[in-house]
Amino acid sequence: MADKSKASDFKRRRERNAKLRENRDLLDHEAEDRSRRIKIRRQQRLKKEAAARIQKRKRMFKVAIVWVGLIFLGFLAATWFSADFVHWMDSFLN
Repeated sequence: MADKSKASDFKRRRERNAKLRENRDLLDHEAEDRSRRIKIRRQQRLKKEAAARIQKRKRMFKVAIVWVGLIFLGFLAATWFSADFVHWMDSFLN
């Protein structure tokens, strides 16, 4: 009878240890999956932020080109019509 009790205790302990090991393995696997998902999300976020920075840089470059063009055209017009402008100012002041 005592041998049967020891054998059943040993069997229960072994089953409990096996279940604990299985649960630990499952938790470790879930932790690894979670780490992997976090890493993938971080990479996707960084890639998206980099694309947004590139788009912003392109947009800023285009706006800068437009402004430089407008300033250049303004100086060109001022130079082209400077003689007429000086003549007009002279006639206005006299």
